[in-house]
Amino acid sequence: MPRAETNGSLRSTNARAFFTGEAPSRQDSRKQGSQILACLDDDRNCLVVARHALAMADALSLPVTMAHVVESARTAGSPADPLEWQLRLGECRERLDRIVEQERDAATGVERVLLTGSAADELNGWARDHAGALLTLATRSQQPERRAGLGATVQKILDGGLASLLLIPNNAEEPGIDAYRKLLVPLDGSPRAESVLPSAARIASAHGAELILAHILPKIDIVDTNSFQETSRDLRAKLASHGESHARSYLEGLRTQLRKEGIAARVVVETQGDPREQLRRLALQHHADLIVVSSHGRSCLCDVPCGSVTEYLATHAPAPLLIVRPSLLLNATERRADISNQAASGQLAQ
Repeated sequence: MPRAETNGSLRSTNARAFFTGEAPSRQDSRKQGSQILACLDDDRNCLVVARHALAMADALSLPVTMAHVVESARTAGSPADPLEWQLRLGECRERLDRIVEQERDAATGVERVLLTGSAADELNGWARDHAGALLTLATRSQQPERRAGLGATVQKILDGGLASLLLIPNNAEEPGIDAYRKLLVPLDGSPRAESVLPSAARIASAHGAELILAHILPKIDIVDTNSFQETSRDLRAKLASHGESHARSYLEGLRTQLRKEGIAARVVVETQGDPREQLRRLALQHHADLIVVSSHGRSCLCDVPCGSVTEYLATHAPAPLLIVRPSLLLNATERRADISNQAASGQLAQ
């Protein structure tokens, strides 16, 4: 039976982790609401991940736990040596303590936990046991540095669809006092996409940031024949003009509500482009410090863990990416009004 460490003593437990503090039960964690788990590995980017987690915890008023997954090394199917295993656990525990001590000014009350087993399985298990979890982790291990995309562990966590994610690219810098000054918020007119606005507004308010509300108009395709090409071009131009006008009106409504809350925002509408590549370009063009996106947008496909745009940004985003799932709950006493319901008079044309 697995063991958990609590205040220096060993006790039998069904938990999958070694805790330095008492671990809340699944029922208790659901009552407490969302929590942030900073997933730290052995690479030098662990401090960057930890500090982004603390910056997000401060902005969203959420508790944070520093975690490290210890995977046992096996040789030819043989179990790990017990003494080496205990020494390794001790080293990892001391490392977590040093990180928290190093961040003591910002890390008051931070929990620490050692998870044992497969990293993806344990982190998905933690998310399953803690409703509304927000996992903060690097997109991949820095070794080997030349490889791009998501690491295997992060990909499995994304595919699991169990938690909101704050993904930190390997080239991300450590956040300063005002970690996030410009937030790119992609919106496609769907309620799921708009659901990220309360979180984005909280972060912007905490860091004095500006929100960049962006919408990418899809390419308009009309099946025609050579004899009607001119008519088709006119119709395509009219549809594009209508779509752009409606999109700007829609985003301006959201911008007006945000300004009433004291949050600066600007509107960006791009036409005739691939939303995935256009959003990456906008993030670079506007020097976004954070991209805030819903796990699903207009398609709202329930059989996939996230939409195609979000999946692309998870791999290609040039800045930290916050993927918000509906389970992420802010403190009820501090939750902002649903901006989209006040501002949007209707949805963008389907």
